[in-house]
Amino acid sequence: MGKPDEFKITFTSNKRVYYAGDMVTGNVVTKSRKKLKFRSIRMEFLGEAKVARANSKDWVTVQSYFDEKVEIYGKGANQDGSYPTIQAGDHVFPFHFEIPRRRLPSSFEGRFGCIRYSLKATMDRPWKSNYNAKNAITILEIVDINEPWALEPIVMEREMQTQFMCFNRGSIVAQMRTDRCGYCPGEAVALTGGFCNNTSSRTKPVTVSLYQKTIYTQGSKKNEINKCVKVSKDKRLQPHRPIQWENQMFSIPAIPPTINNSKFIKVSYLLEVSIQSSRGSLVLNLPITIGTVPFRPPILASAPPMMSPVYPLPSAPPADLAPPYEVNLPSYSESMATAQLGPPPAYAECVFGSARIWDENDAAGGAVMGDTSFTPMYAFVSHYEYRPSTAGTFTEEETITAEREPRLDAVDDGLSDSMDEESD
Repeated sequence: MGKPDEFKITFTSNKRVYYAGDMVTGNVVTKSRKKLKFRSIRMEFLGEAKVARANSKDWVTVQSYFDEKVEIYGKGANQDGSYPTIQAGDHVFPFHFEIPRRRLPSSFEGRFGCIRYSLKATMDRPWKSNYNAKNAITILEIVDINEPWALEPIVMEREMQTQFMCFNRGSIVAQMRTDRCGYCPGEAVALTGGFCNNTSSRTKPVTVSLYQKTIYTQGSKKNEINKCVKVSKDKRLQPHRPIQWENQMFSIPAIPPTINNSKFIKVSYLLEVSIQSSRGSLVLNLPITIGTVPFRPPILASAPPMMSPVYPLPSAPPADLAPPYEVNLPSYSESMATAQLGPPPAYAECVFGSARIWDENDAAGGAVMGDTSFTPMYAFVSHYEYRPSTAGTFTEEETITAEREPRLDAVDDGLSDSMDEESD
């Protein structure tokens, strides 16, 4: 008897993104040049949130959302009789699982934890090492940014007085307004406002940064990670020369949605508009929500709301819901059929890249075959059009993944009085 040359999990139509209530179907595929003898092929469908300690690869906190196991071929562990033998060649063993109709948090892969929905196939061989294959899917919580709370704009104004010794050297004033506070990746935040530099020195370029804040919870301990996702820069502020923005467009890359219904992992986003001068920094922090249902024109947005929990503003997240919390949610396809949602969106791979889904805990179960990397995919609007005819763009944009702390207050950044000479 031989061993499989290939042992992997595939999905019907290569589908990789699902919602609560959807059916996950696919096949376990084996290829071998010799006969294979084993007791069974077992499938496990697992949804869980896992958190690790800093500088550790061991999971110390686990929250299970569901764990389903089924034998898709062969005999169970307690069944008698001879074990099956399959001939050399290609063999396909179909499987299907229904995702529970619960309010499941969206898939997320982070530095110290993950919310992961994985499928594991095991070729069970008594008295010998098993063969395993593992794959993962993206499950998205329905976060509809067409709800009234997500359509409200964010308005903010700040003024910073600049001083040298005991003398007032003027002020810098910033006013900013967003078109709404909820966005889907691929869409753009329309920023409208103005800046006025009432000092004698020019500033650094006006900068808009998108930060992702992730809070990992382990008992009473919390580990907060701030990651700068994208930075866009505009012109410097010249002395006594105001600048006006009208629908300055800041596009949202393919990033995880806001997550506030996981007990151990929470994800939120902050849009930071900052101006640095030789005497400090003026910062406007605009909290936004990243959703999974794209913005719809008013004619579609007037459709009846979904029969699902209301998603409040990021400043008032719902209470943690420990599974099994059944709300009998409709699937995305069912909601679309009743005109509660628009057509399913397109999806794009997360800009943060892939994660390894085979860890040390899996290694004890035998050898793993095939690729074990996984890249989550998120709803993405490929050709977003902002309706007003006037829209501005930034002079410089960069999508980054470096972890960087957002500035929460105006602080003295230690810049010298003489700014580096750069062209406007």
